[in-house]
Formats: sequence, C-alpha cells, structure tokens
Amino acid sequence: MPRDRREALQTTEGGDANLSAEARELQTLLRRLEGQKIAHSSRFRLLLQELEKVRWTDAKVSPRLLVFTESRVTQEHLAKALAKQFQLT
Repeated sequence: MPRDRREALQTTEGGDANLSAEARELQTLLRRLEGQKIAHSSRFRLLLQELEKVRWTDAKVSPRLLVFTESRVTQEHLAKALAKQFQLT
C-alpha cells in the first residue's frame, strides 16, 4: 500500500480512541488486504484462462494483447504477476 495512505490511517496521540469507527474499520480492512496477492485472485485465474484460449505465450509470434485496469497500482501488480507466471523476469 502506498505510504501516504498508511500514514493517513495511523493513530495520533491518544491511540485508537481518537479514531472514528470508520477509520478503525479501514485499518482492519487494510491489515486483511496487505497479505493478498493478485496472482491468487479469481480474476487473475480468469485472465490466464483467456490467454490460454488465444494461445498467448511469451513468443514473438503470440498475439499482442492490451489489458486495461482501473489503476496504475493494479497494472503494476498485474505486470509482475504475469511476468512471474510466464517466467519473463
């Protein structure tokens, strides 16, 4: 997670008592999400199935594909996961 988001949710003097219920809930969600990997997601597995259907490999003769994501963060994680999956690193 980007540092600025973590910092925004850190407690101030007085600890959690100064946080709103919403902020505490966000902290809980962030802790749960930190261990998640895109490679374990159902959407990633679906993408791999679709790549297989079009016979995509890392070969130069493979069809070129363009994958859209909502955020740059997702795009970066997806690129790393695909590189690892297809041993491109």
